[in-house]
Amino acid sequence: MATIDVTRFPTLRDVAARLGPDGKKADTIINMLAQTNEIIQDMVVVECNNKTSHTTVIKTGLPENAWRRLYKGVPPSKSTHAKVTEDCSMLMGMSFIDYKMYTMAAKPNDFLLEESTDALESINQTLGNSLFYGDKDKEPEAFNGLSIRYAKYTRAATDKMKIDYNVIHGGSAPSATDNTSIYFVGWGRQSIHGIYPVNGESIVKVTTSGDDGKQYAKDEDGNEYPAVRVRYEMDTGLCVRDWRYGVRICNISMGALDGSTPPDLFDLMRKAFYRIRRYRNKAKFCVYVNPDLFYYLHAQAEKKQLYTLTRETYQGAQVLSYLGIPIRECDAIRVDEPRVAQATATA
Repeated sequence: MATIDVTRFPTLRDVAARLGPDGKKADTIINMLAQTNEIIQDMVVVECNNKTSHTTVIKTGLPENAWRRLYKGVPPSKSTHAKVTEDCSMLMGMSFIDYKMYTMAAKPNDFLLEESTDALESINQTLGNSLFYGDKDKEPEAFNGLSIRYAKYTRAATDKMKIDYNVIHGGSAPSATDNTSIYFVGWGRQSIHGIYPVNGESIVKVTTSGDDGKQYAKDEDGNEYPAVRVRYEMDTGLCVRDWRYGVRICNISMGALDGSTPPDLFDLMRKAFYRIRRYRNKAKFCVYVNPDLFYYLHAQAEKKQLYTLTRETYQGAQVLSYLGIPIRECDAIRVDEPRVAQATATA
């Protein structure tokens, strides 16, 4: 697997590293988040072009072409685009540490980080959930995730130039309530990427108060005690600039995977691969699956004696890959997704 070019595909970690001394604490936090949320290691990020929002032009169609004869022209044509603005959402977590424990620690700042693991885990879960299931109509403070963008599937060949074509039906019955999805994501500046505020000022921000003993928290009985408060803030969002770099295999029933005729996961992934094959070298592609589904993927490969899954080095670690694309286990991907409906219009 090729080495990732951080100049082409900068992640949150790369941005924090460029902030110099001010980014050291942010880099530490990002590293801790990345340990349990592999998307943070993969997601390419772009600085907002309007402070905390990012206005871009997304591709909605390709230009038409025509054969030309000598001394004959062709009708003009152009790509179709839409102008959209994506906002950074503000994510915050907070923890309280007893002031006495703080003063007794040999390295107080390291101790605060260690005691804030629950707050960081909560941030991780919220971020992961938003990347896949964020819906501004239901939660205006969040950003729209991948599932709401890849929300209808189609089988019509006439829909090849529509986003619905990159949503593949996994075959679950209409009554299934244990659906999950496999996501192919091509991270890149011109494809799918995260966004962060100008200058990276709040890419990850850590604020502490009470280290002078003057901050107070309340216990479960409502009684106050001196505490150090640690507040974590993370401002980010998601931009799908070119939908052709993403594929969602939806409506995969977890229960059906244990049945006598389970869905062929590799057949579904093959279809997804050929949706993005032409763009393989233009973005940093990853496959995201729920850990439970990953088990069935591995089991089907061994049962059928398939060698499509290979072990390769990706970002310094050994990972299972599909046709050279690393497969990432992601707890945020649910196994009770709402059923994705078929697109009705093909015109």
